[in-house]
Amino acid sequence: MERFNPCPSPDRGRRSSIQTLLAGSLMLGSCLLPVSAAELILHWDAAPEDESAQLQTLSNQLGLELEHRRALHSAFTLVSVEGESDSAIALLSDSGQFRHVEPVRTIAPPKPVVSEPIPQVKGDTPPIGTFALPTERFNDPLYPKQYYLDEQLPGFWGLSNMAEARAYAEQHRTLERKVRIAILDTGAWPHEDMQWSSDQANMVADGYRCRDSSALIDCPSGNLERMTRSNDAIDKQWQYDSFEGKYTPYVDGHGLAVASQIGAISDNGLGMVGNLSHQMLELVPVRVLGATGGSTIDIADGIRWVSGQYAGSDLAPISAPVDVINMSLGAHVFFSCEAESYLYEAIQAAKQQGISVVAAVGNEEMSADWSTPSYCDGVVAVGSNHIGGDLSSFSNYGAAVDVTMAGEGITTAYVSTDLLTDPDCGQGAEGCYGFSTGTSMSTPNVASVLGMLKLVHPELSAEEREAMLYQTARPFDTTTQGIPSRAAALGAGHGVVNALAALKSADPLDLSGSQLYHRHADFDTPAQQQYLLAMQSHLPRLCDTIDVELGWLEGAVAGIHYELVLADGDLASAPVAKQSSEPKLALDTQGFARMGVRACRDSSCGALTELPLASVAKPSLCQP
Repeated sequence: MERFNPCPSPDRGRRSSIQTLLAGSLMLGSCLLPVSAAELILHWDAAPEDESAQLQTLSNQLGLELEHRRALHSAFTLVSVEGESDSAIALLSDSGQFRHVEPVRTIAPPKPVVSEPIPQVKGDTPPIGTFALPTERFNDPLYPKQYYLDEQLPGFWGLSNMAEARAYAEQHRTLERKVRIAILDTGAWPHEDMQWSSDQANMVADGYRCRDSSALIDCPSGNLERMTRSNDAIDKQWQYDSFEGKYTPYVDGHGLAVASQIGAISDNGLGMVGNLSHQMLELVPVRVLGATGGSTIDIADGIRWVSGQYAGSDLAPISAPVDVINMSLGAHVFFSCEAESYLYEAIQAAKQQGISVVAAVGNEEMSADWSTPSYCDGVVAVGSNHIGGDLSSFSNYGAAVDVTMAGEGITTAYVSTDLLTDPDCGQGAEGCYGFSTGTSMSTPNVASVLGMLKLVHPELSAEEREAMLYQTARPFDTTTQGIPSRAAALGAGHGVVNALAALKSADPLDLSGSQLYHRHADFDTPAQQQYLLAMQSHLPRLCDTIDVELGWLEGAVAGIHYELVLADGDLASAPVAKQSSEPKLALDTQGFARMGVRACRDSSCGALTELPLASVAKPSLCQP
């Protein structure tokens, strides 16, 4: 299915070293490549024993030319179809055989974005000043440049107390192993300031690899072989360069930049400092994006692999599931994360494993409602803010954003195709750094905080740790001039993360974040009132039905429920009106003036908290 593509073809021309250093990494995925007209993902309602035979029967019945390509996870399968794919999707969807039918889509890397240059650094580079960071704590030369580690203070509301949070996590750690964070991105690169896990995977079977792994820029054609899925996540592939008349390497470096922000080696006299101590962290690289992007199948299978649920025989399984998945990829695209889709099901399976899934919302300066995969249920959707606290000018926004963190001018390890032969980068381009900008950089900051929360609170569920993140975030509602902020006007979720406050948050079941509202409160135009009148004929209690959001949890968590009490008088003596495992629900309040709620874990419940039922705004039609 050919779709409009506003993006130019990926530019494979060479840039100078300084251009490369100037090119910060905005989030991968700002452009959607045309999807393949030939490949479809089918989600069987009940998978047949012989898929090929059943597909042949369907081909005959529907007049389609279907070919079974390969089985995917569980009840999913990949097929090719001849002809126009929209009509094929419609026919297959109406056949009654499938829960969901979708085309295979590909998300492409974005055009480079200019950011601040950073000089090549060696171990003897002198400190250059900071705000309040203790400069003597680490001897890494770029540490004083890492402003985003500093304290959240008036005028610097966009910071998140990361350095203090790291120290707190080290002192109060109770997890008896390293926290494991997966980087689903362009892959890994050997770097002087990085330590990668031996658990690795490449999901992208595109381009060529050189059999001689030591080959840097020249690989004889006889040594080239087609790339396949493997347990080598190296961010490098070889492709034919018609200008050079030979195969040349392509190295992206985005995955290295993202991972270094989380876990660059600290106090080694080199480069930068990671958000987390490398001694308490294991970084698991998974290559899901190649030179021309990555398919939704590759991304979903990457999620399955790091969750310990990958069923394919082409990869060795991961040694143990990860704790956090970081996806600095995706964008505002022409498809959403539909229930029953391959990507959606993979994310839900990871969530059921107790894994936090974190994704960037995109850099198009538009609503994040169609940013995939951040829009998927259960994903922590991350926007970018500047040092003052307001939304970055490029960040997507709106109700689909959960939190923001600093994403401008972030210090990272850096590599690219052009730097492979740069003498300043050392042997094998293992010694370069840069500044990167975008929600790609905000996302690993959030993943780092969730990693710290796992270190300190391993007994809690992923949802509870995420609730602590939301509960302690700081909304940025007004600027220093006292005017409404972009964050308040456009929507930035719970606000700017405060890592230290999240770690010290005593109770993820705290109900202070509860909200009551009437979903039609602002329906006051004549047309809207006519709509409400029509609705009332079907829902007589429309005026008294209130939407309730309890505490900070985003969804149901095993062992946790809420008891809601309604009364005219004394709440303490009133019976429980409703018990719910879901923190978001609609409640009929007709005949009652007061509402209270208590949060319970198993059979132990907290104190009854009154919610402001009397102050809920209602549409004028509902006014007495």
